[in-house]
Amino acid sequence: MESEVDIRLAYLVGGANSHRSKRLRMRVTGRIGAELRTRGFVGFCRFVQTRLWQVREDVLFELQIPRSADAVTRRLDSVVQVDSRNLGSEATAVVERCVLTAENFAYREALQGDDRLFAATDGDGHVTSYGFVLFDSFYKTVLGETVQVPMIGNCFTFPAHRRRGLYARLLVSITDRLAEAGYTRVIITCAPDNLASVQGIRNAGFRHVRTLRTCIVLSRWIVIQTTVATDAVT
Repeated sequence: MESEVDIRLAYLVGGANSHRSKRLRMRVTGRIGAELRTRGFVGFCRFVQTRLWQVREDVLFELQIPRSADAVTRRLDSVVQVDSRNLGSEATAVVERCVLTAENFAYREALQGDDRLFAATDGDGHVTSYGFVLFDSFYKTVLGETVQVPMIGNCFTFPAHRRRGLYARLLVSITDRLAEAGYTRVIITCAPDNLASVQGIRNAGFRHVRTLRTCIVLSRWIVIQTTVATDAVT
């Protein structure tokens, strides 16, 4: 399969009328159109801006498996796992239609590899909250983590189901599934001012490792400022 670089080089060498350059233009315009439709104009502008220059601050947490015996948060009763084995199947169709839309549609390709989606459902089968488990992620390089360590990210609880402790219980459910698959360490990050997420992560048994301030230019890591490792998040 031709790489993006090969196609770009073909455009430079073959000229604007080459078959490959036309394919490149179609792919680029198609991607731009898809991003505009899913994000809207303002969201698209923000998306472009983050690709040029991004400054972010994240609190890194980790969980060693098995978790502490004094953990009190219970796992959820009904959680659907979507991965390469069942993606596109009838069993996961409802979850995929609910979750893999708009900006989350980009995760579909990653789910064909090692990444996973976990979605909690209620008694009627409706999705109440969800979270992804990421492996080959650029941001793990920023964190100084290896590809092999699972990272939970892009978690979301639908507004009608908030303030019920679902986030912490979802994290417990996800880490229990990862433990069953043989993993012994899981990481997760959140913004330092997202106190609800910090509390939910702690309730799930994670401990604070460090806080990172990261500047990214052109989607490449430039500098990380790391605070002293402590259990206090300010």
